[in-house]
Parts: sequence; C-alpha cells; structure tokens
Amino acid sequence: MIKQLYSQKNLVGFILILALIPLFGINLDAYHDWGGDFAQYIQQAINLVKGIPQGDTLYIFNPYHLYLSPPSYGVGFPMLLAPVYIFFGNNILAFLYLITAVFALYLISSYYFLSSRFGVVESLIAVLIFAYTPQMLRFKGEVLSDLPFALIICICLVLYSKHAKLKSFLPYGIIGLLIGFSMLMRPIGILLLASIILDQAVGIMRSGDFTKKHIIRHGLLIGVTILGCMGVYFIFGVLLYPAKQESISFFSDLFVTNEIGDQIREGLEYYFLELEKVFNPDADKWQFLSILLEAFVVVMMVIGLIKSLLNKADFTDYFFMMYMGVVVVFPVYTQGFRYVLPVFPIAMKYILMGFQSIKLDIRVRKPIVYLVVCYCVYLTYEREVEIVIDHYPNQTYGPQTTQAKELFQYINQSTGPDEVVVFNKPRVLGLYSQRGSFALYTFGELETTENQLRDLKWNYLLQCTELSDQPMEEFLAAHPSDVVSVFSNDKFRLYKKK
Repeated sequence: MIKQLYSQKNLVGFILILALIPLFGINLDAYHDWGGDFAQYIQQAINLVKGIPQGDTLYIFNPYHLYLSPPSYGVGFPMLLAPVYIFFGNNILAFLYLITAVFALYLISSYYFLSSRFGVVESLIAVLIFAYTPQMLRFKGEVLSDLPFALIICICLVLYSKHAKLKSFLPYGIIGLLIGFSMLMRPIGILLLASIILDQAVGIMRSGDFTKKHIIRHGLLIGVTILGCMGVYFIFGVLLYPAKQESISFFSDLFVTNEIGDQIREGLEYYFLELEKVFNPDADKWQFLSILLEAFVVVMMVIGLIKSLLNKADFTDYFFMMYMGVVVVFPVYTQGFRYVLPVFPIAMKYILMGFQSIKLDIRVRKPIVYLVVCYCVYLTYEREVEIVIDHYPNQTYGPQTTQAKELFQYINQSTGPDEVVVFNKPRVLGLYSQRGSFALYTFGELETTENQLRDLKWNYLLQCTELSDQPMEEFLAAHPSDVVSVFSNDKFRLYKKK
C-alpha cells in the first residue's frame, strides 16, 4: 500500500496537482457572459433545492426556435450545482469555483488515463499543455455541464481500463452508476455503455472461448453495468426529477437525416477547425510556431487513430468512433470545442501514439526533447494567456453589469408576475428578473416574427446594445405604434405592448 502511494505515477500526479493550482486564480470573478445555458442550469438547481419541478422554469419554450434550448435539461448538472446554491446562494463566483475544481479533476483523471498507457512524464506534459491552452482558460469561466460530463466519462475510462480484465462485479456496477449519472447531464453518455458492451463481445470473440460459463460471466458483467446505469437514470431522471421534455427525444428530433453526406462533411470540417483553434492561438511574432504546432497535433492524432484501430482496437476506440460519429452529424455548429471534451483524453492518446511513431536516427535525450516542446508551446501560448489573465472575465459585458442589474430590478418591481418579456436571452432574464421570457427565431423573416408574437403571449420587448436581435429590430421598425418605451439606460431599452 505504501509503495503504491509513493509510486512514480502518483508522485508525478502530485506534481500535476501543484501545477494546476494557478487555475484557481485565472478567469474567476463574479461575472459571466450572456450565455443562456448557465442560467437554465442554475434555475433548475434552485428548483431542486426548493422542491419545484425541473420543468417549472420562467423560460418559455418557443416552438419556432427549437435550437435555442429544450424546455428543461436533465437533472444531473443541477444536482451538482444545488449544494453550492444551498451554501452560497445564487453566487456566480461560487459556481465558477466549482467548475474550475471539476476542470482540475478532469485533468487529473486524464493524466491517470494516459499514464496507464504511456510514460508519466509524457502524460504530465500532454495534460498541462491542454490545461493551459488559452481556449480552455476562457472556457472554464462558463457554468456549463460539459466539463462535469467529461469528468464522469474520463473516470469511467480510467476505471474500465484498470478493471476490465479483473471480471469483478463491483467496478462494473460503479461504472454503470456513473454512466447513468452522465446520462442525466447528456443522453449521449449511453454510448459509453454501448462501447463497453461491444468490448465485452469482442473480448469473447478474440478469446475463442465460447463455453457457456465464459459467455454467462461476460453477460453478467454487462448486466450489472446496464442495471446500474438504467437504475440511476430511471430513479432520478424519470421518477424523481423528470425534465419537461425527455432529453433523448428532444435532441433526436433535431437530427436531420436528409443530406447526411453534407452533414458529415460539414461536421468533420467544423471539428477539425475547432481542434486547430485549441492549438493555434494568436501568437503574434511566434505565429509560425503556432501554425506548426496545430499541424503537428492534427497529423499525430490522425496517425495515432489509424495505428490504434489497426493494432487491436479497444473500448476507447469504439467510444471515440461512436461519439464523434453522433457529434459530427448533429446539425448544430455553434458549440465550439466543448462537445469534444468527453473524448479529448482519447484524442490525446492518439496524439501520443502518433508521436511515438516518429523514428529519427538522431540520439537526443528525452529531457531535451521535452524542454524544447514545452518552450515552443510556451511561446505560442504566452500572448493569449496574458490576455486571458488581464482581461477575463469582461466586467463590462453580461448580466452582472450595473446596467443589467438596474434593468432586472425594474422588471421585477414594475411588471406583473405573469407578464412576459421577449428577449434574446430569455433564460438569463428569467433567472435574474423572475419573469417569463422567450426569444424570437434568430433567422426569421418579418412575417415569421409576427406569427410568433401572435401565437405566443407577450407584454414587453427588450433590446440590448450588447446583443444583436435583427427580428425584433425589424418588427419595431414595421410596428412602431404597437409599443411604447417604458425603461432605458446605456445598454437596454424596454418596450411595453399597447
């Protein structure tokens, strides 16, 4: 036990923990961007604490605007936010500290996943390079479910990698429970269960042991995993805290099956560009290094992926292919890199496998290679990391500004509790002003906007200088006599329906 505690892997893991401490001093303040999802998650966490059904939020679902958000999300992430709300109230800084802690745990889990396959130093460097990418330093300033979901998935990857061959029921039961909890955040978590089932089936085929005892043993392990997964999902997601519309059915309705070839092509192009953004920040005078790093990472990942698939693929490869297959054809390309976070430890595995494939007839000591790589990464990251440290979060933008607080207070005190405000960020307005709100379809013509305002009850229209809302602008220009201005400040103008 003592030897295990002081193993090289754990000692390097401790160094990683120390190296992640600065994350708690970067991009953390009582400010958040306008977003939208964060407000819905916080509102559902408040509902959870107060015993209000998850679907009873002030966000009014607009059937013309499907892609904005479902009527409510699964209860998984609100369950994590609820204890923070109990102790600190609706405190955005407290929520952001939680997200940073989750990010740190995700990185530590990624290290243990990689170090079971590669050297501890290579794993440490890979994780730290990813941890301090400017994009991730910015992203951890968002109260979103992506990092908690990715953490749960990564823990499952570590557990299954370690215990898959032990054939003990307990680890499989724990993995099942975790997968069930991940599905309460994102229904796509079920693909990890599918990849484990496929891995067990492939394991039987590879072993050549088709005896009844062997097959039953594998079947029981799968059964325990399924039981744990479905048990958690059914108890919390169906019986106790059901969403207003079940998540799987909502998101499956968004898929468009026609022109599937175009969707795959556009999806692949989009996510390769997002991967490039992570490793190709604006490095100013060192931009050539940034371009080289981005190209190197992409090539290494593709080589590693091919190598892994050809050399006895395992459950991580099955999960990666299934997950990316679904994400690539999902017809929403505004989410940036965050949808890839659950499989990024596997992507790092491929990058390291590709790097190991390089064979040069030059004798250079590994420490020198590591130092050169780290210094080149430092040169490419330095400028944007300094920008994040100096200018994030933006204290002049978002729902925590003085002007926004003034607006929310006016709406809360001067409008009726059943009155509805049309606003580009309805979930944010609902959280901070406690009034019902919906958003207009972003790409609609004037006739579409008029139809929405005819079909859905509304009392006020709200404009914000920080947010573009062309449909509302066109409606106000076409129907100036239908409304009257009742409130305005430097950033907002509120119109009341006559």
